[in-house]
Amino acid sequence: NNINQKLSKYNAILGKGNSISSIPYIKNGYVIKPTFENKFIIDSKKNILTTNGNATVLDIHNYLIKRKYYCHYFPSYPLVTVAACIANGTHGVMPKKGIFTDFVIEIKIFNPNFGVKTLSKLKNKDLFELTKCGLGLTGIILEAKIKIFKLKSTLISINNYNFNNLFDCYKFMEKSKKIY
Repeated sequence: NNINQKLSKYNAILGKGNSISSIPYIKNGYVIKPTFENKFIIDSKKNILTTNGNATVLDIHNYLIKRKYYCHYFPSYPLVTVAACIANGTHGVMPKKGIFTDFVIEIKIFNPNFGVKTLSKLKNKDLFELTKCGLGLTGIILEAKIKIFKLKSTLISINNYNFNNLFDCYKFMEKSKKIY
């Protein structure tokens, strides 16, 4: 136990490694980088996707689009992972409709103190809430179940509108809240 305490201040667990961090430059320490193959399972009756924590939103987006699903809460940075989105509470282009963690149904984490645990609103609720926006402090997010939405069409239409001032633009947007 004493050895673990000494080593823990020098060790770190690195996620996908896509963010700018000084973790890989730790002197006299170990960086652990778990790797998992992407796993995507769609429950089409409940509109839920099960995915591994280190899957990027780009990979998930490409998988979902082919099956006519999407997630409006995905952030614009394509290489961020599901685990990072959960741990950091990211948001997409429509934050008024909720941030990433609002659409998390279940999380599977690993923590060296207790092993693997499944978290949800019904199972280990306190740890579930601490893990969402918890900056990775509760453990490694191995897997997540997230809410997905069915696309009505893969076609979009773009219209241009001219406004004399910002207030007219605002009034127009208020009237046309048909985002999807």
